[in-house]
Formats: sequence, C-alpha cells, structure tokens
Amino acid sequence: MYLEIKNIGKKFGLFTALSNVDLDIAKNEFVSLLGPSGSGKSTLLRVIAGLEQPTTGSIVIDGEDVTSLPPYQRGIAMVFQDFLLFPHMTVRENLLFPLRMLKMDKRESEERIDWCCGILSLTELKDRYPNQLSGGQQQRVALGRGLVCRPKVLLLDEPLANLDRELRRDMEVEIRSYQIQLGIPFIYVTHNQEEALSMSDKIAVVNKGGIEDFAEKSVVYDKPKTRFVAQFVGRSNIFSGRVSKSAGGPATLHWRGNHLPIGAADGAADGLHASAYVKIENTHIEAMDGTSAEGKIRGKLRDVIFRGQYAEYLVTVGEGEDVVASSIDSSTLVKPGDDVLLSWDPGKVDVFADGAGA
Repeated sequence: MYLEIKNIGKKFGLFTALSNVDLDIAKNEFVSLLGPSGSGKSTLLRVIAGLEQPTTGSIVIDGEDVTSLPPYQRGIAMVFQDFLLFPHMTVRENLLFPLRMLKMDKRESEERIDWCCGILSLTELKDRYPNQLSGGQQQRVALGRGLVCRPKVLLLDEPLANLDRELRRDMEVEIRSYQIQLGIPFIYVTHNQEEALSMSDKIAVVNKGGIEDFAEKSVVYDKPKTRFVAQFVGRSNIFSGRVSKSAGGPATLHWRGNHLPIGAADGAADGLHASAYVKIENTHIEAMDGTSAEGKIRGKLRDVIFRGQYAEYLVTVGEGEDVVASSIDSSTLVKPGDDVLLSWDPGKVDVFADGAGA
C-alpha cells in the first residue's frame, strides 16, 4: 500500500482522541474520513500531516516511515476549511509562497505555477487579488497552494464548508477530477455524507476516535458494518423486536404485532431482541385498497414532503410514531389521510442484535 496508517493512537492528557486506527490507502484512491463533530477525524488528518505526534503507531508513505519527520519533510500538503490566502498577494504570488519556503529556483517555480494554473483553470486570474475572485476561484487557489508543491498525499479538512450548496456541488466534481488527473491519494475530512459519497472511492467512518467501517462507498452505504454506521450513513427507519428464524430459512421480526421479513438476519440469532434498519428509499408505500397486508405495516399517511427529485411520505403507525418512505415515482397515488401499507425487500435490511455494534 502507498499510505499505511498503523495502530495510530493519540492522547491529550487523559483524553483519548484516537485509538488503534489502521488504514491502508492505495496511491490512486480518494478516501473520505466521515464522522460527526468530535469523532477524531481532523485529529487523524493532523497526525498524518505531522502537525500532531501520535502517542502510538506509525505513518508510512511509499515505503518510508515518516512518523518522526516534521511536516515539511513528509511530502504532504494540506487544504483547510478557510482559504488562508494572503490578501495583499496576487494569485501567482500566493502560489509562489510555498515554493519560496522550499527555496526552489525561479525557473522551476514558474513552471510549477504555470502547471498548477493550467490544471485549476487559473491562468487568466494570475494577476488578481483574492478580493477580486469568487468563492470557487478562491477555493481553487487554496487547492493550488497545496498542489503546486506536487505532494505525495493531499489532505483536505472540510474545504467546501464555507461555500454555498451549488458551488459545493461543482467543486466536488472538480476536486475529484484533480485527484484522478494527479494520481495521488486525496484524504478528505467531512461530516457531510453527500460529499463523501459523491467524491470518494472509499469511506472510513470515524466514531469516538476509532474506525467503525472502511470500505468502498457502496459497501459502506448498502452493507453497514455496525449499528452506528447504519444510523449515520443514509437515513433509515428502525424497527426493534424479537427475531424468529429457522435454519437456512428467512427471518422475521416481531414488531407491534407485525411479522416483518428481514432476510437472513445474520446480525441476530433466533429468539433474540434486535433492531432492523431499513433505508427510507427502500421503504415502499402503497394504498391499502384490499391489498394483502401480510408482512407489511399498516399506517395512515400524515404528510407528503416534496424534495424536488423525489417525495417523502410520512406515515403514522401505532402511537403517533412516523415511518418515512420515499419515492421518485410520481404515480404513487396516495394522499394525506389515506390508509397505506409499508413494505421492503427483505434483502435490503440491516439487522443488529440489541447491545451489539453500538
């Protein structure tokens, strides 16, 4: 592997910020560190950069152990949430600054700046100052400050957080294209799962200083490894009850008098209490209209929320609890007040024994 993060631990006094973190990242991979605030993802990024020394473990880049090296000797660049551009310097001068710190000669510096401006579409903006640039242009200059040194690894700490929604989406595409073009690892810290899912090859879900899951993004989304991942990645309805399963046969969950199909239910044994997670896009809604209710949940449609490309259906079941279904099919002919049925594909249910994987 190109970047090996081995058994990294980090303590601040008595507080453990990171514990037993292991990640192997290939040279051409875009990896997102996804997790809630305070989970340890930015601390891990700073340890990789050399801005923090780990309490335990090592960082290896392209076969070289860089754990004890200072940041400027690691061949790593970092892009922060704030653009951190010098307001009194032009785009060219901002890009030149890190090269001066490396004491690079003038000819090579100009070649690097031209190369970087070509990649980032900044050639026509080289003589402008930051206050003459749009937010997206300033972000590209901030990226250029990292890329102009031609690093072995680029680290990005929530670089799109200060941009508006449409500009973020455009920059997601651009950043991903830069990574593919350069062929170096990008490690991207975010708490925004849409960003992580749109850009990444793999996602590492960080929680309480540890890695809950690390896999290709589709696997993390469709087959979460732990209960926390199932709750944090995507939106799910959660049903808790007793599992009933026979050897080699399908399993059901006994929930409020319903017998709900939950596939093989590998996460729970027969007779145990467990929770089933069903993503809202996998939760189907239909009008009752004499349809068989076996294996389905009866409810009353409380509201329909239009989300643009799809609609969400809030269905009240039992004592005022809402279950959410979503659909991109405009032919779903139900309206608030209708009696409806909810169902799902049993193979698209994630089951965790209660008390496990939390």
